Amino acid sequence: MGRVLDIFARLCRRDLLVPYIIPCFGEHLKPQLSMLLKCCDAVENGFSKSFNVVIVDARKNPIITMLEEIRLYMMDRIYNMKLKGQQWGNHIYPEIRDKVNLLKKSQRHYQVLPSGLNQFEVRGAIDAYEVDLERKTCSCRLRQWNGYGCAHSVASISFLIGM
Repeated sequence: MGRVLDIFARLCRRDLLVPYIIPCFGEHLKPQLSMLLKCCDAVENGFSKSFNVVIVDARKNPIITMLEEIRLYMMDRIYNMKLKGQQWGNHIYPEIRDKVNLLKKSQRHYQVLPSGLNQFEVRGAIDAYEVDLERKTCSCRLRQWNGYGCAHSVASISFLIGM
């Protein structure tokens, strides 16, 4: 049940959660769901409060001037975020880089067998998965879900690089 809550915590939108979760999983999930929704509200409220603090002076101006000041603020913020991102040294976000490094450690337990051009069968001790690097799919479906890959796709890429 905890994994289900973790998945839905990523959605973090009341209009997506409430109509679908309660009918699917029943009323016993309602207390945990209400706690999750309170956390989501706090996050959304924090974002809006921090933005409102920044534009409080601009809100006192006429509409055109206010919009221009907000536009300038956003341009400056985007520029500063790009500068900060360029200091990372490569084009992968640090959080994603850490996750990929964990995947690299776990991929060493798999045997990779090529089955076509950019298609592989990745075998573990008790399981086997089909990886298609061209379509960016894996039969475990984790790659399609998280967007950056799974241990099986990392094993396939490592196999290609090592060839």
